[in-house]
Amino acid sequence: MIFQLPSVTKLTLTSLLLLHTHFSNSQQVQTIEEPQLDLSSSQDDQIAYLGDFNAYSVYRYMGQSNFTNQNTLTNNLYSVLSENQYYTYGEVNGTITDIISLNNTQALLLGQFNQIGQQTVSGPCIFNTTSGSCQSIDPESKISGNVTTALYDEDSQVIFLGGTSLQYNETYGALLYNMTSSSLNSLPFAGFNEQSQINSIVKLNGNGDILFGGQFNDLGLPQLLTSSYNMSNVSVQTDQLASLKYATLSASNGVSIDGTISCPSSENDVWSASGSSVGTINIELPYTMYPSKIRIYQSTDEDSAISLFRLETAPANGIMNLTYVDPSSGELSHCDAWCPMFNSSYLDSMGSNSAVQSFEETTLATTKQYVEFGFVNDLDVSALTFQILGSYGSSVGFAGFQMYQSLFSTFAVNKFNEPTCDLSSNYSKASTIGSGWVDSSSGEYLVNDDAGSSQEYGVNFYPNITYAGQYSILMYTPGCLGDNSCSTRGIVNVTVIDDSSEDVLSTQLIYQNNNEEKYDSIFNGNLDHAPRIEMRLHSAILPDQSTITLVADRISVTTLEIDEIVNNNGTLNLNGVFQYSPSNFTTLDWSNITAGSTVGNTTLNQLGSSLSDDANVRLALYNNSKTLIVAGDFQSEEYGDNLFLLDLTNMTNTQTQQLPGDGLNGAVNDVMVLSDDQGFIVAGQFNDTNSGSDSLGPVAQYNGTWFSFDVADQKSISKISNVTLQGDEYYVFDGLKWSADENEWFSDNGKLSFDVSVSGSGSGSSLFLGDLKTSDNTANKGIFFNSSSVESSVVTKQNLTHSVINTGLFINDTTSVFGGNFTTDNNAVNLILSQNGQTKGFNGLNFEQNSVVTALLAFNGNLFIGVENQTDNLIVYDLKSDSKQINQPQQFSSSDAKISQFGVLNHTHLIVAGDFNGVSNVSCSGLCFYNLNQSSWEDSLVKGSSFSGVVNSFQFLNSSLVAAGGDLSYGNNTNLSLFQYDFNKTNSSVAQSQPSSFTSFNHGTIVDFILVDNSTSGRMLVSTSDNSVYGFNGQQWSELSLDGLVSDNSTINSMQLLNLEDGNSNNDGSYFNENDLLFIAGDLTLQNYGYVNVAYFNSTTWLPYLITTNGNQAGSIQSIFLNKDISQTVISGSISSTNTTTTTSTSPTSSPTESKHQKSSSKIPRGFIVLIALAMALASVLLIGFFLAWFLYSRKTHHYIPVEPRVNETEMLDTVPPEGLLKHL
Repeated sequence: MIFQLPSVTKLTLTSLLLLHTHFSNSQQVQTIEEPQLDLSSSQDDQIAYLGDFNAYSVYRYMGQSNFTNQNTLTNNLYSVLSENQYYTYGEVNGTITDIISLNNTQALLLGQFNQIGQQTVSGPCIFNTTSGSCQSIDPESKISGNVTTALYDEDSQVIFLGGTSLQYNETYGALLYNMTSSSLNSLPFAGFNEQSQINSIVKLNGNGDILFGGQFNDLGLPQLLTSSYNMSNVSVQTDQLASLKYATLSASNGVSIDGTISCPSSENDVWSASGSSVGTINIELPYTMYPSKIRIYQSTDEDSAISLFRLETAPANGIMNLTYVDPSSGELSHCDAWCPMFNSSYLDSMGSNSAVQSFEETTLATTKQYVEFGFVNDLDVSALTFQILGSYGSSVGFAGFQMYQSLFSTFAVNKFNEPTCDLSSNYSKASTIGSGWVDSSSGEYLVNDDAGSSQEYGVNFYPNITYAGQYSILMYTPGCLGDNSCSTRGIVNVTVIDDSSEDVLSTQLIYQNNNEEKYDSIFNGNLDHAPRIEMRLHSAILPDQSTITLVADRISVTTLEIDEIVNNNGTLNLNGVFQYSPSNFTTLDWSNITAGSTVGNTTLNQLGSSLSDDANVRLALYNNSKTLIVAGDFQSEEYGDNLFLLDLTNMTNTQTQQLPGDGLNGAVNDVMVLSDDQGFIVAGQFNDTNSGSDSLGPVAQYNGTWFSFDVADQKSISKISNVTLQGDEYYVFDGLKWSADENEWFSDNGKLSFDVSVSGSGSGSSLFLGDLKTSDNTANKGIFFNSSSVESSVVTKQNLTHSVINTGLFINDTTSVFGGNFTTDNNAVNLILSQNGQTKGFNGLNFEQNSVVTALLAFNGNLFIGVENQTDNLIVYDLKSDSKQINQPQQFSSSDAKISQFGVLNHTHLIVAGDFNGVSNVSCSGLCFYNLNQSSWEDSLVKGSSFSGVVNSFQFLNSSLVAAGGDLSYGNNTNLSLFQYDFNKTNSSVAQSQPSSFTSFNHGTIVDFILVDNSTSGRMLVSTSDNSVYGFNGQQWSELSLDGLVSDNSTINSMQLLNLEDGNSNNDGSYFNENDLLFIAGDLTLQNYGYVNVAYFNSTTWLPYLITTNGNQAGSIQSIFLNKDISQTVISGSISSTNTTTTTSTSPTSSPTESKHQKSSSKIPRGFIVLIALAMALASVLLIGFFLAWFLYSRKTHHYIPVEPRVNETEMLDTVPPEGLLKHL
């Protein structure tokens, strides 16, 4: 690769990531430039890194190893700075539910968490992407509940906050955070009703209004909703859901059941009986009800779907006559003892998923999820028996059972008002006035025996009346005989008050000394909105009565008629959608609120009236904010169920855009709007449109037409996130990952593995919570790098299993051999020949299990193979015949012998270096010699030598002198690391003299070494068994690994000097030339950079170069393969006086695995040879000319005869061009 001299460039971005993520006041990411390497001396300008890895990354910025595949980071807060640059602020202790960008350096984090990295924080907090700090917006913990959504209004510098069970300063659902004053504030309309839920907040273009979506039906200041409006042709449902929370339930077959059957589930049945197609559910009601219809939710399992049932009630003790909508005709039909239920298959065959018809004061619907049955007769019910008579499969179950009543009550005992499902916010309530209220002995009403004139006593009733119309309200009074209180009962004053205007609608006195239960009509007439009924103690009945007993039971409301057109002052029914106009609240005085002065009668504020009760709404802006997406959990005949669009281009007359399929057949949990006009994605509990024609699954994209992501095995999706990694965008659905660019599901691989739980943006980069493992590319145990930054695999078209490549051997320009421990697709084991991009094995070689090829050498047409963990640890292969040689060398005697390197001496002897103790009767240690001519092992060529030990590496200095490194012993010196061996010293009495540079090294066993100047007195570099690196500057040894290499956490397997394209002026040449870099490979740890596999030393410090991984583990580099002939370092020499026979051999055309320096200093460059020859030729011509002139002068008597030249000057220049002669100078 061609790059400038290694340097570190600072980018003003975000956090500085070192070995361990930490925070500081000023954090920066530091990029690392790759060195410009001159690889022109290698074949195809390539070198290779060999080892055990399947993915790699060039080290480009500080902390990069925290993101490669071996990392174990989870639930971290990440930022994506560029296509291949990331950083993490650390692990988040807890959950972040949303990330909202505020400006270039700040983002709002929502959720439940208390730590990011090493920093203690609390959400919600404003996260600074430059410093990594997170400032809480609620340091005094004044907010209770969960903040789950937010909107930043840049114009007003205000953050709108919304959530679930959210409370602040006695307001609910939503609040403000002022960025300028760093303070929390209640909303001008005092938030929403208690137990409200805000799912989304969006800002409308044009008027700047804020739109809230969620589950709510009132404001904190409800009088603001009193407005003049005209609403017509609205389909309403006047009956209300009856609470079964305190009902007593029992079921046949011993299957348990509770009141939550009224809370339908889209994922699981609330009751089921396996292996039975019948069942009975008994429901004892806590009080008498007057049902209008029941709604039965069909089983979520087709095998358990109900086919037939009947319903019995008490005290009538009879089978009910019911009415339903027949899906085959869409008309009303009747049943009694054999009432049908319909499964999805039947409804699909009918071509419709739903049918709706009006029935008396309610509506009846038949859908895929449920069927509604209306009661033909009006009657009171205290108990029900739901008998399941048949199933479509082998089992039976249902997903929910609900009962509605048109005559509904509001109880003084408030628990009877509580809805079955806690999420419901629309229900009746009551509150007591004064002290002393207790439950009656039956628990059905309240009693106060201490009522007197000292304080006010009474009960307020708040019936849940949602539509304007004609109503009749009755008040029930328990009989006094039941509690023996007839002598102490009193008189109460009952007043019906308009809760908005405080106008009194009716008032009357009611005597409570009735013997049996009675009711009194307290109102009969028109109501524009829900009233408040106040019951107060008026007086005693008898003049001398000293004690007054006050009782409170219930009121009941009967709907007589709903106004088809309402055109007067009334209360807006928000029902999940509220449009807030900040300009209307600039002069609002909470102490003097004028009805209708602040909340406009807009289409959006009336939208909830067209949705089913307790609608749970999610909003998003789409199409450049011209279209409003309304999604969630609701039904709407006018717009479609669970999803529709509103055109906002004309705010005074918004138009509905009903989607193909009339909405969705299940709730929507999340919406994500896509960029570049790609539409939007919805996720939830649906699997189709309401028309049943699209087969969507629980996540789908809409852009004019529906597109299904085909999530077949998921019943619901709760969250959508997106992130861009390595230049590609991904959508994440509860852990499932979709590639938007490839338009297909993404599976983790060696190049990229990730998970995202929530995503956002900030500081021009993408923030997300999750985990990340990434690499530049995949590799197959080896990777070539060339000078044009192009990377390619060493082994192509083959998968290597159980694999590592340890060593490589350059044969010629088209052929190389690679060895290690592996098996290819075509069953080549441990050794492969790579030729012109094709890979093949070697014939007749049998490698034992766990054997490893450790050394290779090609000489005279033979391939010498060193093998570890095998009986045959030295194998000779005939490359010419492509077969194993018949006569193999006798093997080493020790089973654990290891060959580290081969060489050839005098073209006659194979030098074998390693860890062994000879063969059979031939004793040699560290270095052994195999006579190639006689095919036999010989004693040490220096007779009587006491040399022994382990030789890890060696190289020739000249034709007879070799240097070896390892753990050695010679003579009385048993602690040698470097040894010089002179093969010309054959007399055993002459000791092998050692240079002072060798004897002065005392830092342990040498694994690898480089003679920089090809001399034992010049500069040297060594790596040791304790994974340290030392350099010799010609005078003394120094440890180079102190400058950034963490030896204790490193393993060095290979070392090379590589050439730079341009020199390094900062290198003073103490250890190597200025145009060189020292590279090491293995498993390394560098200070400030972390884990790497290849690093280089630039004469002052260590810098990272390459990271590799193997699956989710750290990879390893075993060797650096130079991809050129370097045989001159191990094939050389002659013996001056030996007993061996010398034969002539051809020059070697191959090289061993490594040469420690790319350039050889033992040969004179051709340019200098030409120059010397030219000088000698010129000298010869001048000398001859001088003698010729002298000879002619001495013979003056001879006549001069000119000689014609054989070749003229032009012909000579044409024959030998000057540039051909001087091109090497």
